[in-house]
Amino acid sequence: DIEGITPATDATVAETRPRITGTFKDVGSKVDMKSVRVYLNDNDVTANAEITETGFSFMPPADLKAGVAKLAIAVKDELGNETTRTWTFTVKPPVKPIRS
Repeated sequence: DIEGITPATDATVAETRPRITGTFKDVGSKVDMKSVRVYLNDNDVTANAEITETGFSFMPPADLKAGVAKLAIAVKDELGNETTRTWTFTVKPPVKPIRS
């Protein structure tokens, strides 16, 4: 299972590069770390993610656009059982005042 995700499902964040994290919970065998795939807005960003036996962490290399961001994580355990989780959050950076 994939737990403890941040940003949380349907959360609104002010950061345009939020750290995206989650933990893996497997009651049987260990996570097959080579199987982990991280997707941001349907783009495979696995190569930029930090992946361990207990979870993952990813920080976008560029600012995310204001609006809804879609995340998906897919992982298999050593027995081949696959778990996927998809969720969204909203990026809403603070409005900067206009200066003359």
